[in-house]
Amino acid sequence: MPRWDFNLTVTNETDRSLELISKSVAWGDISSPQASIAKGKNATYNIYVPGGIAHGYEFTLVFQDAAPEGGEHYGTLTVYVDVPLTKDNHSSIQATGLLETSGWDGSLPKSGHDFAKTLVVSKKRI
Repeated sequence: MPRWDFNLTVTNETDRSLELISKSVAWGDISSPQASIAKGKNATYNIYVPGGIAHGYEFTLVFQDAAPEGGEHYGTLTVYVDVPLTKDNHSSIQATGLLETSGWDGSLPKSGHDFAKTLVVSKKRI
């Protein structure tokens, strides 16, 4: 089995930092996840399965804006990806509150195992 990689680039277009408040990697591993993405910056998260391993990868990343002291959060962003060895791929993106996303819509083809996606996070204009 060759190495499988999922590279997710998150671009923060909000006026606050985005914090990685939760990460869960059920299958596979994650390379040095960046805990915070400053406004106007981006970070890439690499989730992978080393060569020679007989399983795919599955992970969830949850982000939240860094609210000022006493202020309210805009919302959360949850990214879920499951790329199993023998079944169909599944993925989803859920933004709550005032957060919205563009770029990658959260879908993956049913098969395949190496992906590079870019997700842009912004604040809804109301």
